[in-house]
Amino acid sequence: MRHPLVHILRAGSAVLLAAATLVTPPQVLAASCNPHRAADNHAYWVGVTDPLSGTRAVYSQIKTYDPYVSGSGFSYAWVMLPGPGSSSWAQIGPYRAASRLTTTIQWNQPGDPAPTQMDLPATTVGSVHTYSVGFAPSTHTFVFYLDGATKASTTLSWAPTSAQVFSEIWQLSSQLMGDASSKESFGSTEIMNSSGSWQWYSGTLSPPTTHFSDSGGPVTFFTWDLCK
Repeated sequence: MRHPLVHILRAGSAVLLAAATLVTPPQVLAASCNPHRAADNHAYWVGVTDPLSGTRAVYSQIKTYDPYVSGSGFSYAWVMLPGPGSSSWAQIGPYRAASRLTTTIQWNQPGDPAPTQMDLPATTVGSVHTYSVGFAPSTHTFVFYLDGATKASTTLSWAPTSAQVFSEIWQLSSQLMGDASSKESFGSTEIMNSSGSWQWYSGTLSPPTTHFSDSGGPVTFFTWDLCK
């Protein structure tokens, strides 16, 4: 285990992830910007995938940012355990819809008509919190944590094939988490291997695009919207 704030709890056959509250002082309050782009009914992601086989958990320290969101769009920063294909995932992180800022948990089972989504109270804008998702292979239980506290659990039919830590938007008219003066941050990111041991996250950060930028490496990185 490399990060002193993360540990494993074993209850029967279940393996659950927990994390202590981050004690780093909050960063400067996040700003927001209207990118003035047309809505286009597409998703966009900026972040890092770690393709570790047999992934059991993922953990990161994420700042709460309050971006501009329009219409039916959303902006989301999350840690995720994805499964095979494009319809299997379990994730948690700060979330902004046009009408609300929340902490949101979401998971999807292939064949379900829509993902299951749970909205919890938002954390303070500008503060940094720990988010994690753990998987117990013996029971196929996924557990979602915020600052070390269990917020939800569910049993799904699939097993993780990797881990992902990303900022995401739906609709190009919405702002990706972060701006040039107050970047979204992901820190001390770790992944648990099939043996139940923690190791530093690895992978390649998304390349910058016309609309979005990022910096750093897989363990600590930043994302922001260029607002153009």
